[in-house]
Amino acid sequence: ESQLSVIGEYAFANCSNLSSIILPDGLGSINKYAFYNCVELEAIVLPNTVNNIGEATFFNCVSLANIDIPENVTEIAKNLFKNCSGLISVSLSDNTTRIRLSAFYNCENLSEISIPMSVIEIGDEAFYNCNSLTNIIFNTNLITSINTAVFYNCWSLTEISLPNSIQNIKENAFYGCSSLSEISIPKAVEYIGLSSLSGCTGLLEITFEPDSELKSIGGFAFQNCKKLISITLPTSLETLGNAAFSGCSKLGDMYLPFIGRSDSAVEDEALFGYIFGIDEYEDSVCVTQYYTQSESVNYYIPLFLREIHITSSTRLGYGAFYNCSKLSVIAMNSELSSIGNFAFANCEGLTSSEIPVNVVALGLGTFLNCVSMNSIGIASGLIS
Repeated sequence: ESQLSVIGEYAFANCSNLSSIILPDGLGSINKYAFYNCVELEAIVLPNTVNNIGEATFFNCVSLANIDIPENVTEIAKNLFKNCSGLISVSLSDNTTRIRLSAFYNCENLSEISIPMSVIEIGDEAFYNCNSLTNIIFNTNLITSINTAVFYNCWSLTEISLPNSIQNIKENAFYGCSSLSEISIPKAVEYIGLSSLSGCTGLLEITFEPDSELKSIGGFAFQNCKKLISITLPTSLETLGNAAFSGCSKLGDMYLPFIGRSDSAVEDEALFGYIFGIDEYEDSVCVTQYYTQSESVNYYIPLFLREIHITSSTRLGYGAFYNCSKLSVIAMNSELSSIGNFAFANCEGLTSSEIPVNVVALGLGTFLNCVSMNSIGIASGLIS
């Protein structure tokens, strides 16, 4: 019986003609970079006695197709299978607790992964550029965060069901997942990060579970979600990032808790165009929005956007919808109490409006040049 218990760091690194290896029972630890750049390694069977596989052990083993992780291994180490472009399937131990940074980075042929119920963390870029990955099965309800760029450019991913335990979806988490058609955001999610769903060009629907606790959406979060036709953001939302919906060219209606960055935003951050940004995209229209008498910003707003429903705002700032001539419906919520100067000026497509009961004053030029306006409901509370 072999006495080998440890394979040291870089032990077989750069053995470029090594195609297979049989490891003995009794082996406990395989240290970092042990098989680094073994580009012809096609098969390896890890004995059940192995309890540790170090960082980048199989980094750049481009011919490795399948591997089973022994039950005693609790962590998938940093860069463990990075650039294993031939890896088709991997079976994780039921005792796995963590999948570390870039563990499966650039595993271009990995088509499916099942996350064991014991996993509490998936590190940044863990499945970065796994562009054959079609399905991710979460058996765990212990993960609290979809970390930075975890599924970046997984453009074959068609479906994903996020665990109810998720509280944060971080920057670039699903960037470029262009085959993803729908996603449901769990109730406990409080933060959706910068560009988290940017480039999800096949996304038809984004839903938020009832009683959502969402507080913040980062800039460019839904950029270039070109098939998205409608969105309803939860009333729990407190901040919405710059250009969050840039490139969402098919949007027809939106339900927004407030206009601009937040309910307390001022100047250009209180303008409707703020959430679409200043960069031109296909099927967009340039809208010049004034936030003072002499200061303005040119925003690009979806050409076919017609309806805006404000769901929980208390105020509309100066020029909130200034020059939004394509909009035909702007519905205001009952809690709204303040409407700033020129809020709807030059909204030429607006046909009617209902002023909420809590509004006590209309600002200067509120409906200036709303030439299609044929009816307006003014509540009895309005005094000036």
